[in-house]
Amino acid sequence: MEQGAMLSAWADLAVSAVGIKPGQNLAVKAEPAQHALVASIAAAAYDRGARYVDFLPDHAVMRRARLDRSQSAHLEFLPGYERARYDEYFDERWCYVSIHAPEDPVAFDGVSSGRVTTVTNAFAEAKARWRQGVRIDHFQWSVLTFPTPGWATHLFPGESDAYERLADILERIYRLHGDPARFWWDRARDLESRAATLTTKKLQVLRLRGGDTDLTIRLSPNAVWLGGVSRSTAGNEFLPNVPSEEVFTTPLAGATEGRMVSTRPFRVFDQLVQGAVFEFRDGAVVDFACRSGREALSAYLHADDGTGRLGEIALVEATSPIFQSGLVFGNTLLDENAASHVALGFGYATGVEGGNAMTTEELIRTGVNQSLYHEDVMIGSPDLDVDGIDGAGDEVPIMRNGRWV
Repeated sequence: MEQGAMLSAWADLAVSAVGIKPGQNLAVKAEPAQHALVASIAAAAYDRGARYVDFLPDHAVMRRARLDRSQSAHLEFLPGYERARYDEYFDERWCYVSIHAPEDPVAFDGVSSGRVTTVTNAFAEAKARWRQGVRIDHFQWSVLTFPTPGWATHLFPGESDAYERLADILERIYRLHGDPARFWWDRARDLESRAATLTTKKLQVLRLRGGDTDLTIRLSPNAVWLGGVSRSTAGNEFLPNVPSEEVFTTPLAGATEGRMVSTRPFRVFDQLVQGAVFEFRDGAVVDFACRSGREALSAYLHADDGTGRLGEIALVEATSPIFQSGLVFGNTLLDENAASHVALGFGYATGVEGGNAMTTEELIRTGVNQSLYHEDVMIGSPDLDVDGIDGAGDEVPIMRNGRWV
């Protein structure tokens, strides 16, 4: 697809996914290298009646320079406008689009986990109120990706047509050659229907077995399964993730038992973790191992009281187009929609009935995990079996060999 047409198609999809209404504001977060895409999104948003579009540059090179060269005493500093900006986004219900498209996927490899943790904690605390807004769908938000030359070179080293190859793969995943907005809204309705069916099952326990994973996860008696379409507390529909192949819910924070093995690499504090194995007892990670990224994973698991507990369980069929591509993208948005996964960190309030109207104290009593962070760990595979147990104690088969029953 010609570059201009691709930018226009992606931009139209982004503003459709976030569901922007006339008079609303929009914030777009992306790397500076994506300025052409951001400009196209702004144009599409203004065509739909946006009042104002703000660009949040996520500059990896500048962040790396700070992590490598700043005095340690300065790493906790964050200018006041950062907190004020996100507070304003929350108060005025700004729409938010995040483009996860790294120009350099390994920009933070080798950085001290301690220094990354310090910087990340400062920023997470400044955004805490806004992140709570994400958890309760206080406003419309959406995450997409986009091909970059640096990412393509990382995926296909030594190939002269690496960028064209990645662009072609993503164009097919996003269905850009047809009517992508219509496709993903229709797909979202299908996922929403599947989630509603799971909610009616009133599952109290999930058992996941496949490979070396043998995990038992308890759910709230009032668990709500979600997927596809989300609705803000103001009643506006939006698509949080594009692409999306998952249905998910919020488990009880203190009730996971067993062994969990990651089937794809993932990142915590910008560091790659591979071959991770976790042991859970009474809801918490009590032991872990991994082939790489141990320092970063240890720092993450000890970052606060919630990072070692589950905040999400998501089921994805192993036949998804992303899985069938045969690629590990090193991009959480894509990899989490290729495989069933859990999240270590905060749980979504919307995963329990009435959760988006609860106070933090009420959510804690309901068993929704609290944390500044939320990181996905992929555990799905073609060998994964998932069974549920309902309130009557009856076993309900959900997945066999990575496929819906």
